[in-house]
This record gives sequence, structure tokens and C-alpha cells, in this order.
Amino acid sequence: AGNEKLIHILTSRSCPLDVQNKDGETALHWAMRAGTKSLKAVQKLLQDGARSHIFNHQFKRPLDVAAEGFGFDDAEPIGSSQSNLTPNKDAQDKSGGKSSQPDSNKDKRSDDEKLNEKRLSRVNFLRFSPQSRTLILHHPECLDHIPKSEHDWEVPDRVKSIMNRIQDGQKNDKDSNVFDQISPHEVTISTEFDRATLELLSRVHSADYLAFVNDLSKELERRRKKKLVEENKGNGEGGESSRSKGFDPSVVPFTPMVQQTMMRESTVKKGAHSDTSFSAGSLRAARRAAGAVQHAVDRVLVG
Repeated sequence: AGNEKLIHILTSRSCPLDVQNKDGETALHWAMRAGTKSLKAVQKLLQDGARSHIFNHQFKRPLDVAAEGFGFDDAEPIGSSQSNLTPNKDAQDKSGGKSSQPDSNKDKRSDDEKLNEKRLSRVNFLRFSPQSRTLILHHPECLDHIPKSEHDWEVPDRVKSIMNRIQDGQKNDKDSNVFDQISPHEVTISTEFDRATLELLSRVHSADYLAFVNDLSKELERRRKKKLVEENKGNGEGGESSRSKGFDPSVVPFTPMVQQTMMRESTVKKGAHSDTSFSAGSLRAARRAAGAVQHAVDRVLVG
């Protein structure tokens, strides 16, 4: 499974890389199963164009079987001989159907050693297969949505905390044994995606609703600018600004406004009980978030 020279010979003769065996596994599956013994073989296969997203009959990709060995009970999973890769029916235990391998062939690695080998195999794989990494889409405009209270779960600081946690893991050394961090090779962080277009949004929202949200966004932007002028004036004259009073006119409870404006309901939800707010930057944040979903779907379809 880790014979790099044999792989080079086969690929140089244009042998297909993604042929599957009776279990649906490719050469890349087997190279990944061999763990650290096949790091160079995995690199060679990926660089020569082996597909990294092929599922075996158990719906597992090569990345999913990293350092798992070859599925034979009591057999050494890493670096075992060819005889250990073939089940010996004559040596199976009649009562349990397990292979009667000598004790010397048992995998004596500790759980930590197994976990570390799996991690190193995954790092090697993801280093040469960036399309297999988890894509994280984030944009500064997503922080423009301001909730009505700093205690709401929608606060921008929550998103900042998540992104900081991910990016802190990115700073770790690639050979670090810290398992509670996100490896630099596990994810790709990108801000390269557009806002959702009105054409896309119109597939799920009515024209009246989109016009209502757009008008509300413009009104709150007008209030935000007016508030800034008043704050600057108040600070210059030593007066009390709206911020010090804890009131922000550019943030409103959203649900009551939808009920009253769009649904024409006589009884609406109290603003204090509304868990959804709308601010001057909420529309930008929402369109950017919807654009992220579209971009993510496109990336998955492209592969």
C-alpha cells in the first residue's frame, strides 16, 4: 500500500489511478490505511491527480480511513506483511470467526500513538489536497448586524470569538501535538464571495418583502447618521449622547415591524419580547450570509 516506486511505474504508464476493488476502495484508500508508512505514496497519488472524494462501499473517503489498517482482526494495521493483508480462513477461530494471528502481530500501539498516526496521515493528505479541507466563509460585513442588546446571542462578538478560536489554531506549528486546536491544514478561511443578488433572493422572498426590508435598511441608515451627528455635537458641548442613555434609534425589533407592515396584523409582538432585531447593517450582513451559502453550494458542486 505504500510502495511509492510501484506507484510511479504505474502512473508513468498511464494506469488509471481511481480503479476500485471489490470493496470500492482505490489506491488512495489503501495508501491512507497504511498511515505514516505511506505518506510519500499519498503525496504521489494526489499530485498525479488521484480523486480524493471517492467513496468505498461503506461510504468512506480516503481521508475517512486514515491509519485504520486493513480491517483484519488482531492483525498489525501499519507496515504489516502481505500475508497479513489476506485473511487466512484456515486460521480463523470457529467460534468467533476471528483470525488466529500470533501475538507478535497484534497492534501494540497505545491509543495516543494511534491517534497521533491518524493525525499525521490526515495532515499529510490535506496538505496535498486543499480541496478536501473544510471551507469557512466569513466577511467583515457579517459583523454589521447589531442586536438590540449586548446580551443577545446575535452579537458580533460571538462571531469574532469563533473566528479567533479558529485562527488561533491556524498559528500552531504544523508538527504540534496539540489536539484541541484546529490544524492549519484542516480548514481554508475565505472572504472571497459576493453578496446574494436580488434575483437569488427573489426565489424565496416576495418583491414586497424585499422592498420593505430595503426601505427599512435605508431608514435605519438615515437614523444612524443622524445619531452620529448628534453624538458629535453632544460631545463637543459636553451634553449627554443617545449612546450614554442606552438607546440606539438605528436598531429596532424586527418581528413586530413585519407583523404590522407586511402581515397587517392588529396585534403585534412586543418589541421587548422580540428576539430578532434589525439594524442599519443587517441587510448587508444578511445578503453577505446568503451569498456565502450560494458560494459554498457552488464549491461543493464543482468539487
